[in-house]
Amino acid sequence: MINTAISIPGSRLFVFPVHTIKHDQGYAYTLKLPDEFAPGDSDEQPYASKIILFENGVAMWPAHALHEQIRLTGKGLHSHYGRFIWFSASDNSSPMTNGYRYEIFIPGGLQNDKQPASGYTSPQASNVLNLSPFYRFCLARDAYRQIWPETRLPDIGRRIDSDAAFSADFFQVCPEADYTYERKFNLDQLFKLVIGIEGDVAECGTFKGGSAFFLARHIASRKLAKRLCLFDSFQGLSTPADIDGNWWTAGDLCSSMQELRRNLEPLGKLDFVELYQGWIPQRFPEVSGRRFCFVHIDVDLARPTKDSLEFFYPRLNKGAVLLFDDYGFDSCPGVTQVVDEFMCDKPELLVNLSAGGAFFIKT
Repeated sequence: MINTAISIPGSRLFVFPVHTIKHDQGYAYTLKLPDEFAPGDSDEQPYASKIILFENGVAMWPAHALHEQIRLTGKGLHSHYGRFIWFSASDNSSPMTNGYRYEIFIPGGLQNDKQPASGYTSPQASNVLNLSPFYRFCLARDAYRQIWPETRLPDIGRRIDSDAAFSADFFQVCPEADYTYERKFNLDQLFKLVIGIEGDVAECGTFKGGSAFFLARHIASRKLAKRLCLFDSFQGLSTPADIDGNWWTAGDLCSSMQELRRNLEPLGKLDFVELYQGWIPQRFPEVSGRRFCFVHIDVDLARPTKDSLEFFYPRLNKGAVLLFDDYGFDSCPGVTQVVDEFMCDKPELLVNLSAGGAFFIKT
């Protein structure tokens, strides 16, 4: 069944007919999309699809998963590859029998123009791009308000939206994670505060290197006498504690050193980058004699956040910036709690960021 999505020109909501779902292997199930919709990801364009998969009205994440990952892990991993949806239930039950409702939101423009869906073409879809930028923005904002009224869209014409150089770099290293766009921009801008501050740079939780790329770019382009210390287990998250809630499970957000190195490659030879593989805080003693001007903590869970904060706080130089990527998010309640507890008797003021996260400047 295909429905016109809530007042968004050209968009569609596709509801999975249960009888069309087929079991693949392990936790993976497949469904072939109707021919009126354009193909999704491919080997040449692994992040082409922009669909959003919903289970009982809740958006599933992450998309663009490898099929083998979906089969082995499940937990809502999914992919729109070619004309097929490969997906798994959030609780690894069978979508063929669990009674859950699965829907795909398909933004306008992802329909196949060569095979239009008879009776479903929005009369506004072909005209919307001819409207003025401001009017198009107002349409987008109104549609956004109807779908997600809890979050306010910012104003039109911001510098971040016209920074072509940053955009090109971001989508080179983080094409599948555009929801972190503003947080990466904030990190990139906050680093400017420490260009003249002595000390090295550290990141706890480097994942695929999206943030590390921008930190390394500053050091390389400005020829700064700073080392970049990157800490990650490269085995995903450790086991969450009760304080962390139920958003994450052990092994989530797993990446590899190869992915990290590939994302840093465009910057050339980076002799100042040091990789420390291991569970936090096992490798911290190796840099215990150093001072730091910028530390980025992005580990999603309470225990490694606390360990990172306790280690690096006394090693920050005056004027240094410590940035928390996960602070204030419902998905990371443990991070917010341990940071608040640690900072409650410290002289520094913790500054919340509108894109999520927080930072302070060492006094």
